[in-house]
Amino acid sequence: MKCLAGYHEDMDLFIASRALELFVYEATATRSIDGLLTKLTTLVLRLEDLFKDRPRAGRVFEKILKCDEVLEPLRVLASYRDFIESLVFSNPRFRPLVAYVSILLSALNSVKPVEKHVELVRPATFQIEYSERARGYGLPEEGREAFEQREFEKKPASYAKAGLLPQRGRRLRKILAIVAIVILIIVVFYIATRFALSTPYGAIGHSTSTSQGGYETTALPIYVTLPSPVSNKFFESSVLNIVKRAVYGYELPRGVEEAVWKALEWASKNIVYGEAVTGNSIRLCSDVICYTAQHPLSTLANMRGVCIDYAVLIATALLSVNITPVYILTFERPSHAAVAVAIGSTVFVLDQTPPPIELEDYFSYVVQNTTGISFTVFELGIERGYVVYRRALLNGLTESYSFDTMPSSVVTVALYKAAEKLGIAPSEEAREGLPRLEAKIIVNAPKLSTSSKSYPVWVLYTPVFHKQWVSYTADIIVKAVESEQGKGWRYMWAELSNNNLVVYLSQ
Repeated sequence: MKCLAGYHEDMDLFIASRALELFVYEATATRSIDGLLTKLTTLVLRLEDLFKDRPRAGRVFEKILKCDEVLEPLRVLASYRDFIESLVFSNPRFRPLVAYVSILLSALNSVKPVEKHVELVRPATFQIEYSERARGYGLPEEGREAFEQREFEKKPASYAKAGLLPQRGRRLRKILAIVAIVILIIVVFYIATRFALSTPYGAIGHSTSTSQGGYETTALPIYVTLPSPVSNKFFESSVLNIVKRAVYGYELPRGVEEAVWKALEWASKNIVYGEAVTGNSIRLCSDVICYTAQHPLSTLANMRGVCIDYAVLIATALLSVNITPVYILTFERPSHAAVAVAIGSTVFVLDQTPPPIELEDYFSYVVQNTTGISFTVFELGIERGYVVYRRALLNGLTESYSFDTMPSSVVTVALYKAAEKLGIAPSEEAREGLPRLEAKIIVNAPKLSTSSKSYPVWVLYTPVFHKQWVSYTADIIVKAVESEQGKGWRYMWAELSNNNLVVYLSQ
């Protein structure tokens, strides 16, 4: 059925019409399985926020999945429906979708699969630090090759199909591949150099979301230096282990989201903003300018640094737990530097303090320069015992959540978590003054301040970091209530009202 044309006939679809329109708009432009599941996660969070009742939200979600406009972009998922359930249950980012996965699978069973070309910005990959020795992995290089050769001799047909060729064939293919790569690098470098002489910047488009949750496209010029195929040495990779132990200790993160948030949180709590007096320096250079930063070990020794020192240290921490690639953005106007990492189809900027900010929101709320933003993107990786960098392009302007406010369900979960820490019973009756209202706290939450405006931190919410946002909000509630401790509070409640976090306390 066509919902965007006739949703007024169904009251539920009428209420959810804006969420439906946003989903169709965003999902149509999404080019990855991960991205589609992220959009579905955002959709169910919007429905829960609208209907305040998960069973009813589930019924509306089921109706929406019968809409032709929704089914069309989801056809690509039908080809992977056997893996959707395990993917949803295994990835913490899709946790809000778990309660609705049976509805989704049922809808996908009625959809005719369609093959669709999938494109991704280079997303961060994450590997757990252990060696898997099963089937020869984790062995030294010579042992692994001997293992594969023996297995090939046992089952030549199946291994040839899997791409495990005999040693002579593999070496020949490696040589041919290296020759082809060298030729390609020479050609790309020649073309890029010629193009750079005539056009020093490349422009990409930019979209912003309105404060009411609408979505409008603007023509904000963004200038990015051209990529470079050449990698430059930054510093020795032996530094990574030292930074890893300082930032993560001995409890290593279990996923990209946890690693990103923890690195940003650690830098915020432990590094003081300011110029360091002593320490070694390193240089991050493009064809036009070189940026000088503290060596990450000097930043750890001094426990202070400016924006580019934060950026280098946070990027090093992420590389130390096998998250790669990591990007550093250097801005000319205003003069600034920050880290960026791609998770799924969304790029997040890590700018000294939590939370991570979607690149889209970073331009909308932080940079705010409509006359043109000039910046350089450096991609950091690890090669042959060194952390290296090269210039790159960053094209991940997709938003994972377009409402620019935090769902009330996040505040509710955070409330229960804070109440447990404080030993106070959560009760909605506290908002009504029952049994007796004693305090109403307008929480002084962190603000995102720019030269012209100040925004509540809630506008930066994204379901990608849902778990971390719950803990972050719970800590804010705990700090607000602790100032009122010692007065015998028995009940508490919290809610967002006009982007203000309000906490009610009663006896």
